Amino acid sequence: MQRIDCMLKAALIAANVCDEWKIAETDAFIPLAAMFQAAAMADEEHQIDDDMFYVVSSEGAIGLAYKREYLTQWLYLPAEDFPEERKAFYEKAKQEAEKQKQQTPQQTQSPPQQAAQPQQKQPQPNKPKFCKNCGSPLAPGANNCPKCGIKIE
Repeated sequence: MQRIDCMLKAALIAANVCDEWKIAETDAFIPLAAMFQAAAMADEEHQIDDDMFYVVSSEGAIGLAYKREYLTQWLYLPAEDFPEERKAFYEKAKQEAEKQKQQTPQQTQSPPQQAAQPQQKQPQPNKPKFCKNCGSPLAPGANNCPKCGIKIE
């Protein structure tokens, strides 16, 4: 495996053999377009140490190594290796989208006296946040990623 100095290059190499990944140690999956966006953001926001480098397996897994390849922490794994978890992830996402759609009030014309009243904003649920470097879930208010240690901005 070659040493790769940035996440975007690793994602471009991995995209030759893989078009979707499972984020390691989570139940989440990331498609190709989102991977490129996440990789570009990770490179922009976080610099890796000189002793660290990215690697890409022949199957398209992306990892972050420290000094030696055998010390690789795999960050993204080929989605095809997790068919049941992938199916469950997308079914859950579809159900959540349908549920949110049902909770959103329909836009209808109101009588004039109701139109004069200001509408109250629906509170947005807190969306979980993930580390842009390794994809691990982050606790609210966290300053560093609990998995890779990168400072959260």
